[in-house]
Amino acid sequence: MLRWLSDPVARQLEAIELDLKRAQAERLESSAAIAALTATADGLASRLDTLERPARRHRARCCEFDGCGKGFAFGGRHHCRKCGGSVCSAHFARPVCHKCLADQARAPVVGQRATVVQGHADSPPVEVDREAVAGTWKCVSVEGDMGAVLKEHGYNMVLRGAARAVGFGAGGAFPQVEVLTMPGADEVLCKQKDPVGSRMLKIVTDGEWRENPMPFGGPKLTSGVWLPGPRGPFDTFVVTVQGSKPMVSSRVLLPDNDTVLETVECAGKSAQRRWKRQ
Repeated sequence: MLRWLSDPVARQLEAIELDLKRAQAERLESSAAIAALTATADGLASRLDTLERPARRHRARCCEFDGCGKGFAFGGRHHCRKCGGSVCSAHFARPVCHKCLADQARAPVVGQRATVVQGHADSPPVEVDREAVAGTWKCVSVEGDMGAVLKEHGYNMVLRGAARAVGFGAGGAFPQVEVLTMPGADEVLCKQKDPVGSRMLKIVTDGEWRENPMPFGGPKLTSGVWLPGPRGPFDTFVVTVQGSKPMVSSRVLLPDNDTVLETVECAGKSAQRRWKRQ
């Protein structure tokens, strides 16, 4: 009778012991896998930290940007995360200096529209009617979310509020006015007048980056180029301004020859402004 009771119990204990051994083996394998994954993650994190570690700061006493030399006796020194150079506010676009920013801009960017300088692949080069583009233009209307464009470009809330208060340069008591002249085949001189003041921009349409004054934040790197558009191979004037994110301004002269339609884009946000000849 006792033997009849003990045999099933013994078999049950053996099954339980096998299950325990199997569970322990699986636990050991899981622990080993977890340890291996942890080591791999730690290695990748260490490598990423090495790649993203900012360069050693130069702590120079004056701006190291070529041709500047502004001193830091009363503060205003910034350090480039990429090269570690000490630069002033006018030559710093967080987190890098303008020199490193220009080097980054020269590299091809996935999804960015390629610039065309010498002509369109499917059309022979034609002479741009610069006389039609030159003149005095006043901004008369703004459509779209210009505030979002400026935010993506790096303008803070205070500056965006000031721009919104004057209608982003459209109409009102202080409309934005631009005077465009074409002194050379590859040069565009643009004199801007707005509530902030006036400034002169010299844009060489060769696709290279050059500094130009801006309403806020000091000079910024700009690049100009003629691109193909609806009216011919060289009918759209495109200016790219570097900031937290590049802002692209494309202008095309409408068929009435008295209206310019400007499309401003930055990080997927866009707006349009209309300019009337004065």
